[in-house]
Amino acid sequence: MNSYMKNASKKVRSHILKLVFKASAPHVGSALSIADILVAIYYSKKLKFNPISFEHSFVLSKGHACAALYAVLFDKGLINKSEFDSYGQNGSSLMHMRSQNYMVRK
Repeated sequence: MNSYMKNASKKVRSHILKLVFKASAPHVGSALSIADILVAIYYSKKLKFNPISFEHSFVLSKGHACAALYAVLFDKGLINKSEFDSYGQNGSSLMHMRSQNYMVRK
């Protein structure tokens, strides 16, 4: 991993920690464990990502690590700060499993 990607990885990990701490979100270990992989995918030329077209797509099947994907997308400018800061709040499009929208009520 070159110095650019090492710095990106540190920045993404910092975003993850701030995000999960603010939202009191679970699974910080899952998010941190996949940070380097997501940086390798999104910061290299491997994934020709185009947010308009789904021609080249990435699917994260490790849902407990969604904070890592959100951190990368935020760092790349694909999620704005207000949306990023809304992680885990009611009505946010960025949810975690303790969010009210996903709780079953009787």
